[in-house]
Amino acid sequence: MKEFLEENGYRGKIVIFNGSNSDKESNAIYCDWCERNAHKGVLSGIQAVDRRMALVEYFRDTAEIMIATEAAAEGLNLQFCSLIVNYDLPWNPQRIEQRIGRCHRYGQRSDVVVVNFVNQRNYADLRVYNLLMDKFYLFNDVFGASDEILGQTDGIDFEKRILQIYQECRTEKENNNAFEQLQQDMQKEIDERLKETKSQVLQNFDIDVQERLKLAKEQAGAFLNRYEHIFWELTKFVLADHAVFDDLKHSFVLTKVVAGCKLGKYDLLSKVTDGIPYRLSHPLAQYVVNKALDLDLESGKIIFEQGKNALKITLPESMRNATGYMVLSTLDVSAFDIEQYSLFTAYTETGHFLTQEDCEKLFLCAGTVVSPTVNIDSTVLRKLKSNSEQHVKSKLSEIDSRNLNYFREEEERIFRWERDLIDNIERELDTIKRQIREQERLSRHATNLEEKATITRKIDELERLKRRKRNELADREDEIGERRREMIAELDKRMVKQTTTDNVFIIEWQVN
Repeated sequence: MKEFLEENGYRGKIVIFNGSNSDKESNAIYCDWCERNAHKGVLSGIQAVDRRMALVEYFRDTAEIMIATEAAAEGLNLQFCSLIVNYDLPWNPQRIEQRIGRCHRYGQRSDVVVVNFVNQRNYADLRVYNLLMDKFYLFNDVFGASDEILGQTDGIDFEKRILQIYQECRTEKENNNAFEQLQQDMQKEIDERLKETKSQVLQNFDIDVQERLKLAKEQAGAFLNRYEHIFWELTKFVLADHAVFDDLKHSFVLTKVVAGCKLGKYDLLSKVTDGIPYRLSHPLAQYVVNKALDLDLESGKIIFEQGKNALKITLPESMRNATGYMVLSTLDVSAFDIEQYSLFTAYTETGHFLTQEDCEKLFLCAGTVVSPTVNIDSTVLRKLKSNSEQHVKSKLSEIDSRNLNYFREEEERIFRWERDLIDNIERELDTIKRQIREQERLSRHATNLEEKATITRKIDELERLKRRKRNELADREDEIGERRREMIAELDKRMVKQTTTDNVFIIEWQVN
């Protein structure tokens, strides 16, 4: 392979990486690296480690291609590389992932492209490839990415089973039957591990961790995320007198007509359902949301308790067994679009302030209203309102900063576009000017009238072309000016024109 690449434009641009790294070229790279770094404190003193580092740095700084054996699948940081070619596919998906992981590291700035070579004429190779891909994607249901592969399945020596198929099967039918059996054995083991993993994650990890893992719930399992949970609980509250709810299946039967919606079964999560899919866009869901928005909420006291609902919620230590006060404010911002925010402002009786995220998690816990009304001290009210106003100002500042970043990115994009256009035209103009000067020189040294007339006509054509390019440059400058005016108008739209804020409720809270 190395010889073929060298004969096709890559001579001097290839580095070899294997178990020993002791070939002539690797030795030369290593010796040169040691000489350059002798007084920089880089050398570890372990020759094998230093050889690896020398070859990696040579690949990064000088070479364009690294041809590597399985020895390069672990321990290397190649985040400066973004193309991997698996010339020979291993029979274990974990080893493939290890190879890809060399480039998928912190500091990688590009999408990593992976090319797998497969012998299309070898039926067994095709089945191995399909089996490897199936094994990768089976884990997507748990983690959403092959990076999270759990390793070999218990009880199955995957590579030995494939080797046995290669050695014993001679016909396509024999291959097909053997691979079907292997896939069935794998499926059974993987399904068991998926079920166990889902259960462990749901039982032991906080909702934040579950969402980061992109955990896919079973149809009758827990909620997809906190917003599904809030949506479900809100529906149960608003439609309490109009429907019968099944918390296990996340479905309900509408028994009384509401907002002209059909009576019958509604399903929240199920993809395959015998009822009506219940989504936020459904008219019944819109009725629920609007009904909730019209509720008149008074001050009161709520006791929250962890561990008493379907979600695994972990509150900060400072909030456990704590009491305090909270205000929920709405903020409507009229800028490029209408943006709406719900802002929590809260603190404990000891003066510890709660973050927006802490407050949102608090309302994911089970809660009981122990007092529908509560008299909050005027000093506490002033403090809450003052901090709420500060929270609103901080959010507005955040929005303004976001819009300013948008403007800067757009300005930079237009600047690059402007420079590319103008530079290209100016380069063309310079080329035309050089051609005119050359033709003028030839005209002065013409040996006859015919030659001089031909050159003069050529100069005239070039002069016309030069004028067209100058006009094009002026047109482009006008176009750029128009785009700048459009950008200023866009920025003006994104500037905050009007804000509206209102307090939804003020409560006293307690966590048990």
